Amino acid sequence: MKFLIPACVITFCGLAHPSSAQGPSADVLYVTGQADFIQSARGGGGGVTWLHTTPSQTGLDLGVSSASVADASWTYGRLGGFTRRRTAILSGALDVGGGRQGSARFDYQRYRGEIVVPVQSNRVLVGGEAQYLRLASEAQRVLRAGTVIQLSPRAAVRADYYSISSTGGTSAAVFGGTDLKVGRVGVLAGLLMAPGHRATSPLLEPGAVPQASREWMVGWRLPVGSYEVTWTVDVRQQAGVRTSRMLVGLRIPLSAQTSGRGL
Repeated sequence: MKFLIPACVITFCGLAHPSSAQGPSADVLYVTGQADFIQSARGGGGGVTWLHTTPSQTGLDLGVSSASVADASWTYGRLGGFTRRRTAILSGALDVGGGRQGSARFDYQRYRGEIVVPVQSNRVLVGGEAQYLRLASEAQRVLRAGTVIQLSPRAAVRADYYSISSTGGTSAAVFGGTDLKVGRVGVLAGLLMAPGHRATSPLLEPGAVPQASREWMVGWRLPVGSYEVTWTVDVRQQAGVRTSRMLVGLRIPLSAQTSGRGL
């Protein structure tokens, strides 16, 4: 039996982490929609996330998302939080939900914890993240170490190393990406390489052997009044099979804020 795993363990649809991009006191609403193309299967979904930051730089991350591909669909809610300390930004989130594939029901859980440390006057960010995802009887554990370097006010680069443990064994992946400002438009691009990796695969076959994959992303980010629109296309090639995802996001400020960068 095949189960669907939301492709969220490894993502790079932007170089900024919302919890570290808030201003001193801010409320922001993120609305996203996606379309997935997997061989002959089609799917899509959407979600809403609310981030609230207090003047003490502690905040909440609340949201709900739903998606479907082929004969599977799932919905989950998110409860998270973040805090900014003198030398680090700490964040964590819990996603809990479930869904159905055919006549079978399954549970979905995802736990995430992250630490980001600004160095060199915030021009360099280093950090680490741990994730645990369980879908029905399948589980994945992901550890990430990475850095974001602000080359100039209009250019940033990012590099990450991932260690992935799942039913099919342990594998690793590396990611490199860039975020450039061209006029008013932010241009996003990234490439992920994995010699034996399936952590982002939306179809998980129990007992399958991890196979090499290559994944790349391009997109743009455009301010529209007080809003910001992000559009990305993510394409993955694995074992001769190409899958793709188109993601559109709308960032809606509910109060005054400043921008920033994170992991």
